[in-house]
This record gives sequence, C-alpha cells and structure tokens, in this order.
Amino acid sequence: MSKPTNSEPQTGARIRFLEGFPGLLQGAFPDAMRPGPGLSFSHSGLSHEEVMARLLVVKDERDEDAAAHPRRRLLLEDPRNGLQVDLEYVAYPAHRAVVYGATLHNGGQRTIEHLRAPRSYDLEFSLADMGDPRLHTIGGGSVEYYYPPLAYRLQESRLFGSPGYGDPKGIGTGADGRSSTLFLPFFFLQSEERDCGLFGGIEWSGLWHIDFTQKNEHDLTPDDVMKLGTIRSIAIQGGMEGVNMELRPGETFQMPRVLLGLYEGGVADGRNRLRRFIDDWGPECAASEQKYWSQGCVDGLMRKDRIPPDFYYRSVDTLAKMGLDFAMIVYWFQERPHETFWASCGSWAPDPKRWPGDELRKLADYIRSKGMKLAFWFDIETVFPESILAREHPEWVLGWPGAERRLLNMALPAVQDRVIAVLAGCIEAYGLKWLYCDNNTDPKGYWDANEPEYRRGRLQHDYIRGVWRVFEVLHERYPDVVIENCSSGGRRIDLGMLARTHRSQSSDQFVLPDCIRYQSSGFSTVLPGNRITTYKVGTAGYSDAAWHANFGGMLSFSDNCQDWSEARIADARKHIEVHKSIQHLLGKDFYPLFPQPQTLREWDGWQYHDPVADEGFALCFRVQSPQEAASPRMYGLCPDHDYVLTDPYTGEAQVLSGRTLLSSGLPLTLPVEGTRLLHYRSNRHK
Repeated sequence: MSKPTNSEPQTGARIRFLEGFPGLLQGAFPDAMRPGPGLSFSHSGLSHEEVMARLLVVKDERDEDAAAHPRRRLLLEDPRNGLQVDLEYVAYPAHRAVVYGATLHNGGQRTIEHLRAPRSYDLEFSLADMGDPRLHTIGGGSVEYYYPPLAYRLQESRLFGSPGYGDPKGIGTGADGRSSTLFLPFFFLQSEERDCGLFGGIEWSGLWHIDFTQKNEHDLTPDDVMKLGTIRSIAIQGGMEGVNMELRPGETFQMPRVLLGLYEGGVADGRNRLRRFIDDWGPECAASEQKYWSQGCVDGLMRKDRIPPDFYYRSVDTLAKMGLDFAMIVYWFQERPHETFWASCGSWAPDPKRWPGDELRKLADYIRSKGMKLAFWFDIETVFPESILAREHPEWVLGWPGAERRLLNMALPAVQDRVIAVLAGCIEAYGLKWLYCDNNTDPKGYWDANEPEYRRGRLQHDYIRGVWRVFEVLHERYPDVVIENCSSGGRRIDLGMLARTHRSQSSDQFVLPDCIRYQSSGFSTVLPGNRITTYKVGTAGYSDAAWHANFGGMLSFSDNCQDWSEARIADARKHIEVHKSIQHLLGKDFYPLFPQPQTLREWDGWQYHDPVADEGFALCFRVQSPQEAASPRMYGLCPDHDYVLTDPYTGEAQVLSGRTLLSSGLPLTLPVEGTRLLHYRSNRHK
C-alpha cells in the first residue's frame, strides 16, 4: 500500500532517505550520515548543492507491503524550469542494503543546459566515532603476463593522516569506456576499529568514477584535524562520467543506480555480504539442472584456416568423454576471403564454406546426441566495414578516425531489435542453450567521435541501456538459455551486467596459472564464483596446480583435444568431476586462507563455506615457497563441531575439531608446486 508521508514542502537537500526504512539500516555509518537524498547533479552553471536546494518534494510514497523489497519513491520538481526528479529507493532487508537512483525529466518548455557530473553517490559521513576509516577496493579484469598482475589486486587505503592529505582517493573505469578495466565498481569502507563498515557498487556498464574525499568544516591544518577529530567527515561522490549535455523539453535521463549496504565485523564479513547480494541480484536459468555447468570449446586453439573437416566431431567426442555439459563453437559465422577472423564480425550467418547445406545443424544434433548442450560465440557490438551488417545498414555503424573496426550503435532501437532477431534466430535454428556474448571494442572513442560537445553522455547513456535491453528481452523470451558476459575478458563486470547475464568471464588471462590463481584470490572477495567463468587452456599445461588455479570460478576448457590419449582424457575427467562436486559451494562465503600473495614464494589458498549446510572446501597451493608446511586458520566453522575433511581425489578422510581448525589451523605439507583440495562437512549436520 502506498501512502504520502509528508504534506509540507521539503527541499531535495534535506531528504533523509534512510528514514524510509526504519530498522533496516542502523549502525555507526548510517547514524553519521548527513542529510541529503544520496545523489545530486548540476546544470545551467549551478552547483550540485544549489540544484538540490531548488528541488521541492511534491510526492513521497512508500510501499510498506512489499516485504521482500520495501520501496520509497519521491517526486521532486523545480518550479522555475519544470525539471522533475523521480527518486526510487529499493530495500533489500536480507542484505541490509538499499539500491537507489533517479530519473530526470524536463517537463518545462525550455532546454536545460549543461546537465553534468551526475553523482549517483553524494554521501557525507561525520566520522566522530569511527576514527580513520580504511577504503578497500579491487582491481579490474585486465590482462597481464607478469606476476603479480594488476587484475583483481586487492588494495587498502587510509583516508586520513596519510601522505597526500586532502587529496581524493578514487576508483573508476579508465579511458576505454568499459566498466571494469581498471577497477571493479565495488568498494568497502571499514571503520578504524574494524568492527563495522559499508559496501557499495554502481549499476553502470560504461564510464564511471567515484571519489572518497576527506572533508572538514573549517580550514584546519592536518595536525588540527588529527586533534579535532569530531569535525572530520568523508564524502563519497561519483557516478557516470563523460556527461555534459542539454536536456531538451520532454527528454529523460536516467542516472545509474547504486548500492549502499552495511555490515558488522571485519572487511571479510562485508565482502561476503556483498557476494550474497550479487548472487541474489543476478538471474537464474529456468532449468534447474543448469544452475551449475562446465563448458568446452570445440574449436580449441585452432585458427579458421587450419580446421580439418572432421575436427569438430572428434573434438565433441573428447569433450563428451571429459564430462563437459556444454560445447561452444566460435568459428561458425560467415567469413570473407583474405580477411582475419575479427574482420568477419558483423556477418552473423553460418559460413557456407565450412558449413555447406545443413552441416551446422547436423553438428548441433551430434553435440546433443552426446549429452551436451550447444553454445555459440558472438561479438555482436563489433562491426567491420566489409561485413554483411555494415554493408546493409551503414547508418547503424559508428566509426572513429583511424580505427579499422567499427562499433554497432546499440543506442538505436532498430539496432537493438536487429541484434535480438539475430541472437533469437540462432537460438531457435540451432537449439542454442548458451550465448557467449563478447565485446572486444573500446567504446569511448566512438561515443566521443559521434556526438557534439553539447550532448556529451547522451550516446553513452542510450548505448549502455540498449545493450541491457537486448539481454533483458532475450532472458524473458528464453529463460532457459545461459547468457555469458565477456568484454575482452573481465572488463565489463558491474551491477548492470550482473543483473542481466548469468555469468561473466573473469579475464582473458587463461595462459598463466599463477596469474589466474592470483586473480581468483581477488575477484572471489566480491564476485560469487558460480557467476564467474575461468578458462583452462592447453598452453597452461595439465598439472594439478594448473587445473586447480581455475577452481575459483565455473570451469571452462579450450584446447585442441581431438586427438588426446585416453589417459589424458581420464585425467581431465577426474578434475572436471571433482570441480562439479564442489561447484555448489562457489557462490557461498569466501575466505582467503593467506593474504593475497605478491611473490611466488608465498603460499596461496582459499576457503568456500556454506554456513547453512556447515559444509565447504579448502584449496591450498605451495607454489615456490621454501616452507614445505603451513597451517592456515579456517573461518565460519562451529568450534564445538567435528569436521570430516575428505580428499575428493583419493577418498582419504580425517576428522578435526572446529576449534582446532579455527585456532591452530589446517595442517598441510606440500611439495613445491604442490596443491591440496579438501572438502569438509560437519558430522553433526543433518
């Protein structure tokens, strides 16, 4: 039921949106929050504060009957120009979190100029009782061929009393326009006592930036600030970048939504709360048997000009023997003579040379006959000038001076409809159950080159929401089809893509097991492993440690395996079977058993724990450490319970008390490059 809660005019600057959810967001951080709607923007040369002060609340409604997700909606209006702001706050009580955002609408008769710097986050906290908070962030899904990589690197920063006093500490996308190239768009702010904190994230798949700035109410020196801590505060400000546009009469602009959540305890508690939120936030496949899957690529590492006629069928036979659930074909679409593989993007029809007549359907049927489901690879946003799509509709293609490839303009509804038709046509014609949707073109340069200065951000806004619409329509129409998000690996992972796809590829680093393992130590702190794919390829070798490096996510495989020996197939099947036996735990709580290593002479290891089932697994790596033994302490266990720890490869089991595992740790002895996986379960759990 909706009801108005405030009959007197109120300015946007004085809104206390957390008051709409009594009992949900309580604690040191919400108690310290300054008044405000949590967001702001600027236009017409006015400051953010001036704009929000001019907006009057004309409606305040709350849906108190929505038990799962209570909502508060406010409508604000500027009587001077007709600008309307529709604010919506959606609560997630199970996660102690709120997701909120705003839609701006020009209801007046004149253009509103210089709409800029939309801050989806504009929060300020007095830190009188929280001391010097720590900021925790995570590197993005880039690709490095050195150790330790930048990808998914965990970072911790002090916000007060540190070098560079007064300078903001920020995270953002970088220059390419993809949301998680430099940083994952998530953060944790931890109290100095490490007993509570808040977490956040942004629902935007394009350019974004968030600053964390220390602020003071008076002009004080750093020494004064440290003495007079009661007047210190911190501001969290940021959102979509690259916006400086006019808002025409009747036009609408949606600010990206953001997440604000709370937790008690250390940062590991906050990370697990965010992991649980993301797992609930993302979609599920309608078919329950597709909740967990493994996938293999029948193209392996072969280039298109070296694939013999029977290659695919022999590869399918091998993948089936390995026990994989899906088989993906990359080199299926039409190619033009004397061009590279990439130059064929935009010609999304079967290649008549490789697949004459009904051959592609025959292969699809053969894959199903082996008990697997079929996947196709797409890079639907990339277009080359000689492709079918670019020749048929040049007006749909965005160019950039000096760039060979083009970008399909996903801002156009007609383009979105065409993309939906292409993907839906493949689903129906070949019985696809998996769409691997890649994106290998940096969009920012194309956005900048194809809109005037006075419309900066409009194209990006419409483009990203166009991509989202495609996935939304396909998910609604084909609820049993898996949609995987890839952007040169893990460069477009955010709340927007996580809400509309089932899986995201962690990285295009699938060559070096040490880097892959390091990445898993980072992304697992935020992203549930059942929603992240890691790739195992042949160039990484086939040691146990190389396989286990990929056990931090849902395992996918790509290699030229058509001529493998039965012994090699059996070894792969053994690892895949073990991985399947623990997949159900990858979305549960995650604990690093060692600090994220910065050299190969350090141990590494993870624990995934289901507190409801009192079950989990520990996976540890010695790598090149000179220490042959380690005893990492485990987490989340019941001290009064005994746990049966079983090696799933050998069946060997041992019983240790929860108290021992929590205090003294898990005793391990490993050779160099050795690894150990142990599944555990409380012997008291029914």
